[in-house]
Order: sequence, then C-alpha cells, then structure tokens
Amino acid sequence: MKPLRRFSMLLIFVILIAGCSPQATQVPQSTTPTTLPSPELTAYPVPGIFVETTTYPLGAEQETPVPAYMVPGFITMTPDANLTSIIVSEVRHEGDVESIYITNISSTTQDISSYMIYSPKLDVRKILPSNLILEPGESFILYNGADLEKYPVEQRWLGEPVLTEMLDEVWLTNSAARIMYYFIYYPSITP
Repeated sequence: MKPLRRFSMLLIFVILIAGCSPQATQVPQSTTPTTLPSPELTAYPVPGIFVETTTYPLGAEQETPVPAYMVPGFITMTPDANLTSIIVSEVRHEGDVESIYITNISSTTQDISSYMIYSPKLDVRKILPSNLILEPGESFILYNGADLEKYPVEQRWLGEPVLTEMLDEVWLTNSAARIMYYFIYYPSITP
C-alpha cells in the first residue's frame, strides 16, 4: 500500500509542477486604423494613434502619442443638450484673470440656482447664486484672480486661477450635489 501512496503523491506533485510551467500568452491583434482621421471630424480622442511630428510643435522625435484633441484645429463636439443642458463651455485667461463660462446649451430656459462648481485639485467649491436663470445660449461667468474688485461679488471665486495646467479640472454639480458636467482643461498648443 505504501508504494501506491508514494506513487500517487509523486503523480500529484508532478501535475502541480506541470501546471505551474509558463504558458504562451496570446498577443492581441491590432485594431489601429491605417489612416489618421481628420482632427476636424474626430469626435473623441483616438487612442493608440501617433500624430506626425509635423502637426505638433516638437523639435525631436516624439516618444509618446499626441492625442487628437491636442492637434491644432481639432474641434470637440458639443455635448448633447438632451443629456446635459448646462456645461462649462470655455475658460479664458486674460492677464491675471481667469474666466470660467457656465453655459446653457439647450433650447429652453434653465434654472441653475445653487449649482456648485468644485475644484478637486484645490478642494474648494463655490455655490452659485440663488435665482440664477440662464436663457438658451446664455452664460454665467466666474472669475478667478488676485485683483477682482471690478467684477460682481457673486461672480468672484478664487484669488488665483484654478485651470492652468493640462488635465486640471472643475466639476459642475446641481443643487443636490450630483455631478452634471466636468470640465478638463487642455491649454492651447498653438502660439
């Protein structure tokens, strides 16, 4: 009986070791398109596609892919107003003042009373004024900067710009603190 037990233990041991041997992994097939879509027609960034260095102002060989939204002339699609009617539509930097545009992109009047804008980077928020109604296409502008005396008090937010580096973001929430829209900043690469 002992030889049978030893044989079974040896067999189990061999099976376990054989199961631990390296297996060949399958290589995924590439799904990269053969041509780069036109930046003007690309609705979203195309992952994994390299942009020629002639379209991006780099002097040397690029080591990382340049996303389509960084190519000069790229046009992002406006969000669907049926899904989100209030967006952060634009950020401007003029001198030391940053302007953040909160815009109604729908065809109806929108009540954004007590909506909130939040910066996760700085962990600061601003609650928008009560009784704030935006007509279709109308914007409410928030200002950030050191010298904001000439701007209305309810439109001042921070003493410094919050959207200065690539991938800085702000979130727009409704009065129930649900995120309605988030805006990720991509500075212009054109001179």
